Amino acid sequence: MAQVLSLAQMSEQNPAEYLIYMWYLESMVRGLPEDVDFERFLAQAPDELPVLGSLKELLPPLRKAMQEEEIMNAPEKHTAPLSALLEKLETLHKSLLTNEQEQVYEGVYMPLLPAIVEIRKRSGGHTLGEVEAALVALYGYTFLKQQHQETNPATQEIMKKICLWLKVLGEKYMQS
Repeated sequence: MAQVLSLAQMSEQNPAEYLIYMWYLESMVRGLPEDVDFERFLAQAPDELPVLGSLKELLPPLRKAMQEEEIMNAPEKHTAPLSALLEKLETLHKSLLTNEQEQVYEGVYMPLLPAIVEIRKRSGGHTLGEVEAALVALYGYTFLKQQHQETNPATQEIMKKICLWLKVLGEKYMQS
Protein backbone atom coordinates (compact mmCIF):
# COMPACT_ATOMS: atom_id res chain seq x y z
CA MET A 1 0.00 0.00 0.00
CA ALA A 2 1.19 3.53 -0.76
CA GLN A 3 2.32 5.70 2.09
CA VAL A 4 -0.52 7.78 3.45
CA LEU A 5 0.20 11.48 3.12
CA SER A 6 -1.50 13.79 5.60
CA LEU A 7 -3.39 16.82 4.39
CA ALA A 8 -0.95 19.02 6.30
CA GLN A 9 1.98 17.42 4.45
CA MET A 10 0.22 17.80 1.11
CA SER A 11 -0.58 21.43 1.90
CA GLU A 12 3.08 22.19 2.57
CA GLN A 13 4.63 20.05 -0.19
CA ASN A 14 2.25 20.79 -3.05
CA PRO A 15 -0.22 23.56 -2.18
CA ALA A 16 -1.78 23.70 -5.66
CA GLU A 17 -2.55 19.98 -5.69
CA TYR A 18 -3.83 20.26 -2.13
CA LEU A 19 -6.22 23.08 -3.07
CA ILE A 20 -7.57 21.19 -6.06
CA TYR A 21 -8.02 18.05 -3.95
CA MET A 22 -9.80 19.98 -1.21
CA TRP A 23 -12.02 21.77 -3.73
CA TYR A 24 -13.00 18.32 -5.01
CA LEU A 25 -13.84 17.23 -1.45
CA GLU A 26 -15.85 20.41 -0.94
CA SER A 27 -17.80 19.63 -4.13
CA MET A 28 -18.41 16.13 -2.86
CA VAL A 29 -19.75 17.49 0.44
CA ARG A 30 -21.96 20.01 -1.39
CA GLY A 31 -23.41 17.13 -3.40
CA LEU A 32 -24.63 15.52 -0.17
CA PRO A 33 -26.44 18.35 1.65
CA GLU A 34 -28.84 16.15 3.61
CA ASP A 35 -27.55 14.40 6.74
CA VAL A 36 -29.03 11.06 5.72
CA ASP A 37 -27.36 11.16 2.27
CA PHE A 38 -24.05 12.19 3.79
CA GLU A 39 -24.17 9.41 6.39
CA ARG A 40 -25.16 6.82 3.77
CA PHE A 41 -22.26 7.91 1.57
CA LEU A 42 -19.79 7.67 4.46
CA ALA A 43 -21.06 4.21 5.37
CA GLN A 44 -20.24 3.03 1.84
CA ALA A 45 -16.96 4.94 1.47
CA PRO A 46 -13.76 2.92 1.36
CA ASP A 47 -11.79 2.78 4.60
CA GLU A 48 -8.63 4.13 2.96
CA LEU A 49 -7.83 6.18 -0.09
CA PRO A 50 -4.57 5.41 -1.85
CA VAL A 51 -2.83 8.55 -0.64
CA LEU A 52 -4.71 10.62 1.91
CA GLY A 53 -6.45 8.16 4.16
CA SER A 54 -10.14 7.80 4.93
CA LEU A 55 -13.05 9.86 3.65
CA LYS A 56 -14.75 8.91 6.91
CA GLU A 57 -12.11 10.97 8.69
CA LEU A 58 -11.71 13.76 6.12
CA LEU A 59 -15.27 14.68 5.19
CA PRO A 60 -17.13 15.20 8.51
CA PRO A 61 -14.85 18.00 9.76
CA LEU A 62 -14.84 19.58 6.31
CA ARG A 63 -18.64 19.44 6.17
CA LYS A 64 -18.90 20.94 9.64
CA ALA A 65 -16.58 23.82 8.67
CA MET A 66 -18.55 24.44 5.47
CA GLN A 67 -21.81 24.54 7.43
CA GLU A 68 -20.38 26.84 10.10
CA GLU A 69 -18.99 29.19 7.45
CA GLU A 70 -22.31 29.00 5.57
CA ILE A 71 -20.72 28.09 2.24
CA MET A 72 -22.56 24.83 1.50
CA ASN A 73 -24.62 26.53 -1.23
CA ALA A 74 -21.82 28.75 -2.54
CA PRO A 75 -19.61 26.69 -4.88
CA GLU A 76 -17.41 29.71 -5.64
CA LYS A 77 -16.49 29.96 -1.94
CA HIS A 78 -14.11 27.78 0.02
CA THR A 79 -13.39 27.16 3.67
CA ALA A 80 -11.35 29.81 5.48
CA PRO A 81 -8.11 27.74 5.60
CA LEU A 82 -8.30 27.08 1.85
CA SER A 83 -9.01 30.73 1.11
CA ALA A 84 -6.10 31.76 3.32
CA LEU A 85 -3.73 29.37 1.54
CA LEU A 86 -4.90 30.64 -1.84
CA GLU A 87 -4.30 34.22 -0.68
CA LYS A 88 -0.77 33.29 0.45
CA LEU A 89 -0.07 31.82 -2.98
CA GLU A 90 -1.49 34.90 -4.74
CA THR A 91 0.68 37.17 -2.57
CA LEU A 92 3.77 35.05 -3.12
CA HIS A 93 3.12 35.02 -6.87
CA LYS A 94 2.91 38.83 -7.00
CA SER A 95 6.04 39.11 -4.90
CA LEU A 96 7.97 36.75 -7.16
CA LEU A 97 6.95 38.72 -10.26
CA THR A 98 8.36 41.93 -8.78
CA ASN A 99 11.62 40.29 -7.68
CA GLU A 100 14.26 40.87 -10.36
CA GLN A 101 16.17 37.79 -9.16
CA GLU A 102 13.23 35.51 -10.03
CA GLN A 103 13.83 35.39 -13.78
CA VAL A 104 13.16 31.64 -13.96
CA TYR A 105 9.81 32.08 -12.25
CA GLU A 106 8.90 34.93 -14.54
CA GLY A 107 10.05 32.89 -17.55
CA VAL A 108 7.73 30.02 -16.60
CA TYR A 109 4.79 32.32 -15.87
CA MET A 110 4.86 34.95 -18.64
CA PRO A 111 4.02 32.58 -21.54
CA LEU A 112 0.87 31.65 -19.59
CA LEU A 113 -0.31 35.20 -19.07
CA PRO A 114 -2.57 35.32 -22.19
CA ALA A 115 -4.25 32.06 -21.12
CA ILE A 116 -4.67 33.31 -17.55
CA VAL A 117 -6.25 36.54 -18.85
CA GLU A 118 -8.65 34.49 -20.98
CA ILE A 119 -9.58 32.23 -18.06
CA ARG A 120 -10.27 35.29 -15.91
CA LYS A 121 -12.51 36.76 -18.64
CA ARG A 122 -14.56 33.55 -18.69
CA SER A 123 -14.98 33.39 -14.92
CA GLY A 124 -18.67 34.21 -15.06
CA GLY A 125 -18.35 37.54 -13.31
CA HIS A 126 -16.23 36.24 -10.44
CA THR A 127 -13.04 38.15 -9.76
CA LEU A 128 -10.21 35.64 -9.81
CA GLY A 129 -6.57 36.14 -8.98
CA GLU A 130 -4.03 34.72 -11.40
CA VAL A 131 -3.25 31.69 -9.23
CA GLU A 132 -6.94 31.01 -8.60
CA ALA A 133 -7.71 31.29 -12.32
CA ALA A 134 -5.03 28.69 -13.08
CA LEU A 135 -6.33 26.40 -10.33
CA VAL A 136 -9.91 26.73 -11.57
CA ALA A 137 -8.79 25.82 -15.09
CA LEU A 138 -6.76 22.87 -13.82
CA TYR A 139 -9.67 21.72 -11.64
CA GLY A 140 -11.99 21.79 -14.65
CA TYR A 141 -9.45 20.02 -16.82
CA THR A 142 -8.97 17.33 -14.18
CA PHE A 143 -12.73 16.87 -13.98
CA LEU A 144 -12.92 16.44 -17.77
CA LYS A 145 -10.15 13.86 -17.67
CA GLN A 146 -11.92 11.93 -14.90
CA GLN A 147 -15.04 11.88 -17.10
CA HIS A 148 -12.89 10.59 -20.01
CA GLN A 149 -13.83 13.62 -22.09
CA GLU A 150 -11.43 14.66 -24.80
CA THR A 151 -9.64 18.00 -24.80
CA ASN A 152 -7.84 19.58 -27.70
CA PRO A 153 -4.03 19.55 -27.91
CA ALA A 154 -3.80 23.31 -27.26
CA THR A 155 -5.70 22.91 -23.97
CA GLN A 156 -3.50 19.98 -23.00
CA GLU A 157 -0.39 22.04 -23.67
CA ILE A 158 -1.66 24.99 -21.62
CA MET A 159 -2.50 22.63 -18.74
CA LYS A 160 1.03 21.19 -18.82
CA LYS A 161 2.44 24.72 -18.64
CA ILE A 162 0.07 25.63 -15.81
CA CYS A 163 1.16 22.51 -13.92
CA LEU A 164 4.81 23.44 -14.36
CA TRP A 165 4.17 27.01 -13.20
CA LEU A 166 2.19 25.86 -10.15
CA LYS A 167 4.94 23.35 -9.33
CA VAL A 168 7.53 26.14 -9.36
CA LEU A 169 5.22 28.33 -7.28
CA GLY A 170 4.78 25.44 -4.85
CA GLU A 171 8.55 25.04 -4.54
CA LYS A 172 8.88 28.76 -3.84
CA TYR A 173 6.11 28.43 -1.24
CA MET A 174 8.00 25.63 0.51
CA GLN A 175 11.09 27.84 0.61
CA SER A 176 9.25 30.83 2.04
